Amino acid sequence: MINLSKRRWAPLGLLAAAVAVPMLSIAGCGGGGGGSAIPSPTPTGTPAPTSNFTPNYVSSIENRLRWASFPINVYFVPNSELTAARRNVAITGFNQWVSATGNRVSYRVVTDANQADISVTFSRFNGGPGDELGVSVITFEQSTNLIVEVAMNIGIIGDSREDIQTAAHEFGHSLGIGGHSPNEADLMFPTGNSAGCSCITTADLNTLFAIYNGQFNTNTSRSARTRTTGPTRTITIH
Repeated sequence: MINLSKRRWAPLGLLAAAVAVPMLSIAGCGGGGGGSAIPSPTPTGTPAPTSNFTPNYVSSIENRLRWASFPINVYFVPNSELTAARRNVAITGFNQWVSATGNRVSYRVVTDANQADISVTFSRFNGGPGDELGVSVITFEQSTNLIVEVAMNIGIIGDSREDIQTAAHEFGHSLGIGGHSPNEADLMFPTGNSAGCSCITTADLNTLFAIYNGQFNTNTSRSARTRTTGPTRTITIH
């Protein structure tokens, strides 16, 4: 029997295509994903980052990556597992980071695959041998560590709380946390925490702020994917 509180985040499969998606709105920790409506905003309760961004687990991260500017473009790849309810569950998970960072992190849903910074695919989690939940494949510029694009897969369990946690965890990787926390209480620990909480801890938040040195640039006029000017590297984070 699978213990979902100790599951692994890892790869399932990635596809690509185009789909129409409604505009998103911001939701906070604990929001639901049932139905077709975008979840309503609720506060996260996550403390603000400290001035020196400690405590954090930056030293445990293999790759410290970042986006050149926000908002970033999120595209939901159509397949048989994409539904409005699942998309909204993912949005609820992503929005934990938006709310926790005080909107310093931001994104917009796009309907054109060519504009995608992050492409999100859903697949069914069956719990078989080697069947794991989430994966983020991140391409970044080697000289600057700037992220170029991300392909994210979210394995669907069917419990909105668990699926929100998976989405929030993978979005943390997609924002630049290229590794895991050694602390089981953190969202970015490599397995789900025992409470199944999708909320971001102070250490999670401090780690992201430390990676960006507190500087989250904004470029609202950008519509297309950022183009790289140098050699890139692609990593897969399980």
